[in-house]
Amino acid sequence: MNKKQLRKVTLGLVGSLVIGSSVFAADAGKVTANRLNVRTGPGLDYDIVSQLSRGQEVNVINTYDKWLKISMENTQEVYVHADYINVISNNEEMEEVAVRKEGIVNVNFLNLRNDPSLDGEIIGQVNEGQEVGVLKEVDEWYYVETNSKKGYLYSDFVDVKTNQNKVESIQETVEEKVAVIDVSVLNVRQEPNLESNIIDKTYRNNHLEIVQVLDEWVEITTSNGAKGYLFKEYITIREKVDIEATEDIRQEIIDYAKQFLGNPYVYGGNSLTNGVDCSGFTQQIFNRFGYNLSRTSRTQINDGVRISRSELLPGDLVFYGYNGSISHVAIYAGNGQIIHANNRRTGIIMGNIDYGMPYIGASRIIQ
Repeated sequence: MNKKQLRKVTLGLVGSLVIGSSVFAADAGKVTANRLNVRTGPGLDYDIVSQLSRGQEVNVINTYDKWLKISMENTQEVYVHADYINVISNNEEMEEVAVRKEGIVNVNFLNLRNDPSLDGEIIGQVNEGQEVGVLKEVDEWYYVETNSKKGYLYSDFVDVKTNQNKVESIQETVEEKVAVIDVSVLNVRQEPNLESNIIDKTYRNNHLEIVQVLDEWVEITTSNGAKGYLFKEYITIREKVDIEATEDIRQEIIDYAKQFLGNPYVYGGNSLTNGVDCSGFTQQIFNRFGYNLSRTSRTQINDGVRISRSELLPGDLVFYGYNGSISHVAIYAGNGQIIHANNRRTGIIMGNIDYGMPYIGASRIIQ
């Protein structure tokens, strides 16, 4: 498998774009994540000094590998991960190059977008083998002209005919990527084939560091430091920073919900301080973090992805009722605990997940 194919596989599984290093001084950037940590340096080991919200604009000063140095009021030299900033260069409106290059799409179909970002609106599709006119290159995107419109295509999936071939990456970077287990139990094998010896087992939602990505397998480092292989069909490849951001939001939700412990329960209420019922409580808590939930416990179970009890993580919703009919919802707080607007007598409390009313199911809002 060549390196270009490897990049295609990795991009498709991760679903996130690493912004290139060709950012000009004082470029504009817009946050694409619900919550984004701002750090004192370009790495996960640096302290978090602030957070940004989706849609917030920043000034990008420089780049450091996968990190962007940005300017904030009263703060100097702070950094955010490039995956969650859509950078728009001041040179974006420059004239299109006079000499047009020809490109050919090398995948079954490729989305044509109105911006050089995975968050850009899809304005069309280009099929495998179709030729496009490449007008300019913006980071890892080509601004192209098709028969009917202009837009951006991701450059890895376009072969450009030029006098000087595009330089291919000679090494696929997999550092800061992890394999997240999607099944209850998954065998870790000594070699990348089903006939190889099973050297370990791993379990749902475990995160294992990736050494390299192959056609149907990923090489990982096990918890005891040994090298092994996982069948790719049963894992999701994600960025470590993405995992960290998700875990941060989960804990923030629990911490925020705890602020209202002891406040009153009011049927039909929507005030976290003056009175709220169970589904109003969950709706208002999640709304604070940019998640829009429906208003009743019966409908909120469909606002996320259904999960089993064994998969529960802090911030997941837990549902209760009788005879299979949902009549109550709570937020799972971890360690077998829930936080919820219980009833008029107790108000908002924390308690055991098996607090009395029969458990029906769970749903995951935070992906």
